Formats: sequence, C-alpha cells, structure tokens
Amino acid sequence: MMQGLLWLLVLFMAVLAVGIGIAAWYVRGRYFSASRVHDLLEGFFGSPPSSMPVVTREYSPMDLPTLHRALEALYGQDRDGSRTIGFKADAFSSPRLKDLAAANSWCTTGPVEYEQINVGEKDCLNCVSNGILLGDGNEGKAALMVSKGKIYEEKVFLDVAASTLAAASRVAERVHAAMSGANVYRHKVLSLQMSRMGCGVGGVTLHDLPVITRDQLILPAATLDAIDTNVVQFLKKLELLRQMNRPIKRGLLFHGKPGTGKTLVARHLANACVGVTVFFLTADNLGTLTATCTMARMLEPAIVVIEDVDLIAKHREDNRYAPMLHALMNEMDGVSSAAAVIFILTTNRPDVLEEALAARPGRVDQAIEFPLPDDTCRRRLFELYGTGLDLAIQDWDAIIRRSQGASPAFIQEVMRKAALEVAIASDAGSPSRTVTDAEVLTAMRAMLVGNDRLTRQILGFEEPPRPTS
Repeated sequence: MMQGLLWLLVLFMAVLAVGIGIAAWYVRGRYFSASRVHDLLEGFFGSPPSSMPVVTREYSPMDLPTLHRALEALYGQDRDGSRTIGFKADAFSSPRLKDLAAANSWCTTGPVEYEQINVGEKDCLNCVSNGILLGDGNEGKAALMVSKGKIYEEKVFLDVAASTLAAASRVAERVHAAMSGANVYRHKVLSLQMSRMGCGVGGVTLHDLPVITRDQLILPAATLDAIDTNVVQFLKKLELLRQMNRPIKRGLLFHGKPGTGKTLVARHLANACVGVTVFFLTADNLGTLTATCTMARMLEPAIVVIEDVDLIAKHREDNRYAPMLHALMNEMDGVSSAAAVIFILTTNRPDVLEEALAARPGRVDQAIEFPLPDDTCRRRLFELYGTGLDLAIQDWDAIIRRSQGASPAFIQEVMRKAALEVAIASDAGSPSRTVTDAEVLTAMRAMLVGNDRLTRQILGFEEPPRPTS
C-alpha cells in the first residue's frame, strides 16, 4: 500500500516538473525572446518612459487613413531616424501607451499591424492600425502610438508621449492640424456608413460614379438653367461671392414624380463640379447625418445630397422620425453662411414636407421642379435609351402620343423591354439589333394595359386625363 502511494507521489512530482518546465518555456518565449516595449522606449528617450506624460486623442475609424497620411507628412518613415515598431496585444484589449511604457509592463515588440483601406486611388492605402512611431521633430523626441479599439470599441486612438506635457500637447496639435490638409476624402464622392454597433460612424464608402454628361439630361431648358446657375456657376464664383459678402451656403429642393431625373442630376453634379467633395445620404445611412454635415463643413466646398428627404421630413404630427428632422434643420441652420456647403434635398412628395424645412428662408433657398417630359423631350429620351440599337421607327408621332405622361425612367424600361423582345426573337447565329415601332408599342402596351398600376406608379407614369363627354 505504502509502495503504491510512493509511486503515485513520484509520478505526481514528475508531471509537476514537466508542467513547470513547459510554463517556464512559454514564459521565456512569450516575454523574453523579444524586447520589451518599455526597454525600447527607454533606449529611444534616454530616460525611463514610465514617468513621461501621455496625451491621447480619439478619432473615428474613418479618420485612420487621414491620420496615417498626416503622420507620414510630419515624420515620414526613415526621416531623421524615424521608425515604426509593433507590439503584441491581446485580441480583446486596447492597450494604451502609458500601459506599455510602465516599468512593470511585459508587453514585447512584434509586427506592425496594417489595415488596407480604399481611399479612391489606384491602390489601397496600407495604414498603420497598431504601431508606435518613434520620431524626432520640432518638439524633440516623441513616441506616437496608433491603435484601434477592439470589437465593441470602434475608435482610433493616438497616444503621444514626450519629455514634457507641453511638448506632447504640441505634437498632438500638429498632427491634428496636418490631418485637415491631408484628408484623403477631399474632392471625392462618398457616403458615411453606420457602425456595426448601430451608433456612430463605422466607415466610408467611396463611389465611382459613371460620367453623366449634360447631353444625357433630358429636361426643359429652364430646369437645366436653374440647376446650372444654382450649383455649377455658384461654385465657380465662390471667391467673388465671398468678396461681395454674400452668403455661400445654399439649400435646394429637387421635387417631381418618381423617375424624372432628380437622382441622375445629383450624380451628374458630382462629376461636373470639379474640386468639390460630394456626400450622398440615403435611407440606410441617415443616422450619419450629423457626422456627414460636420465633415462637409471641414471639407468645403461640399455638396450634401439627401435623397427622398420626405422619409424624415414629414409633418411633425405624423412623423416618427421627428428627432432626425430636427437634426436636419439644426444642421442646415448651423452651417455658417460663410461655409461653402450646398444641401440638395430630393423628394417625390413635396406636399408632405414639414413647412419649417421647406418654406423657411435660409434652409431651402430654391425649389426646382422636375416635370414629366413634354413631346420633344420624350422623343429625345427614346433616342437616348435606344443607344446601341438600330432604331427603325416609322411613326414617331404615334409613339409620342402613346407615351404621354411617361417619365424618363418609364421610357428607359420600355426600351429595355423592346430590346429584350428583339433579343429573344433573334437567331443566335445572327442576332438583330433593329427595334421597330412594333416592339416599342408592344412594350408600352404591356406596361400600360392591365392591372400593373404599381409598376406605373414606381416608374413615375402619370395617367393622362380621360376626355369627358
């Protein structure tokens, strides 16, 4: 019995020794195979970093590429001995520079973490998302740590350590000031996106919009002139208007039936207005309204397009989005008259808009109607959307009469259906591109006859008045 217990004790001691050896091997590999961040900082500064003041600034994740560009401009890799080091961090924590600089910190150096971000250029920008830049600039030596919050903490932190609090503050201020000139989103077309947690901004979507020329805008001359005067020419004459002490904040309301070209014109302006930053707000990212307007003021001249504004700007007594309506009115009021920001609101239902938004001077300066196309415009629309086809129309008058009340979107769908009918009937060996009166009238008949009233409503078709007996 005693002998058995003795053997068990020996076995236990052997297992314990092996466990201690494995633990020692792990600790040595984890903490002693690489340099401690504390030791590296001490070697850089020439004094213990644990007593140095640290200044912290918080940024949104969308600011990471701009912060990266600002640090490159101020310090630049390998400039005056500047270099970036990495550190090992747990997956569920966001270490601060003051923690890594503490004398009892065992955090070791590791690879620098980068995040590839699309900034609308040929290649994505590799931005440091977790790393420490060691630089020697105008304020002396400084350690600048960039780190991203983990999982629930959607923030970017910039920690600056220097010999004195004043020096660290000046470095942080210089970086922040450099971000204004280095903003990667200036003169781009973009939308801010909600964060994964549903609060705040989580990222930026850049839009590579197709070029839409003025010739593709089939609208009455008066409408086109109003758009050109209030947006394109207005932006070209900003400096002169400033010299005249004229307000350069504008609010425009584009209204008309669905499919009449409001969104198309907004996209045309995004390309036509050179040197302007354009923001698009739609139903899925209206929660970023305040952040979008703040960014627009920072990147002026800017255009903020809010599509289907009636979703949030209905009469207050029947509006569950009243807080968002108030936010919109506050933003339009809060933009200084000296800020070159143009708000373009689009709606299919101007009659339901809150009067405090649509009828108050200073918020909406001009309403521009997008009417249904007249006979001449409808003929041009059929020809425009027939591009790529061989149009063999014999009786244009009949088609123009039949299409009375049609919107541009409706005519576009008619021509798509006509082309599809030709494609289905064509021989695979020798496909035809010829569209005749028959295909166009058949396509129109399919959309106008029957109970498909919803399609006509969606595409903006207005039923012509029936003659009274």
